[in-house]
Amino acid sequence: MPDPVSQGTPTAPVTGTPTGVDLGTPTTGTPTPTNGTPTGSDPEGGDGAKTWYSDLVKDPDNLKAIQTKKWDSPEAMVKSYRELEVAFSQKSAASQAPSDPKGYEFNIPKELQAGYNAPFADAFRTAAHKAGLSKEQAAAVHDGVLQFAQQNLQAQADGSREALSQQVTKAQAALERTWGGAITPEFSRNLEMAKRAIGNLDPELRSELVEMGAIVVDGGRELIAKPAIFKALAKSGAAMFAEDTLFGRASQNTNPFDPKTADPQMQSHIVKTDPARAKLLIRAAGLGNAFEWQHFLNK
Repeated sequence: MPDPVSQGTPTAPVTGTPTGVDLGTPTTGTPTPTNGTPTGSDPEGGDGAKTWYSDLVKDPDNLKAIQTKKWDSPEAMVKSYRELEVAFSQKSAASQAPSDPKGYEFNIPKELQAGYNAPFADAFRTAAHKAGLSKEQAAAVHDGVLQFAQQNLQAQADGSREALSQQVTKAQAALERTWGGAITPEFSRNLEMAKRAIGNLDPELRSELVEMGAIVVDGGRELIAKPAIFKALAKSGAAMFAEDTLFGRASQNTNPFDPKTADPQMQSHIVKTDPARAKLLIRAAGLGNAFEWQHFLNK
């Protein structure tokens, strides 16, 4: 009798998904790359085709350079090299100093041409040539120095003008403390006496007062900058012209244009003989807006 154990009972077929390690589905033939592009440097041109550099270039960096530049032949690569060489040689020639310092050329702004220092420019050319600077380099340095000088001069001019403004303002304030307000008859008289002294003491006195800074010229105007000198000049002028009838009788010291002490005969005399002084006295008398004097004052 057959052994029931050895022959056993046929096992029922297994259904469902088996467990265990899954080796996947076997494939036949060559595996297909996931993205269709091989990895790494491809001396065959990327699609397996043989290129002109396949057997010549092995270095990965050189291969990458050829592919980046897209040189499709040795001739294209040589042409690119020659163009680079020409460009470099031109740049090299441009960076060389001229054969003579006179070869440097500089552009001078129009506003600086009048005060441009030609000896400085010649000295700069010599120094630039000695240093071996190219025309472009020398011009750049020259323009930078010139721009700095221009800005510095402007700053100095602005500072000088501000200082001048403060100086003449202080001078006027000092004279007003001594002579009275600038529109008073006393102020006008002292100023006129100072001007007469300048005109009669010495013909060179005015120019020397300008040189020493007692008088400053600004926009065609002459302004008092040193009040003590003009106080002394006013006293000198008063002594020189003590008997002058310009201000009426010397003992009375009156202004012939003042409504309180009006002197028509003296007014007519002054207007005819000394219009500039007449204008000062008319304003000092407060008649600047008077109808009868407006035409005269506007001449």
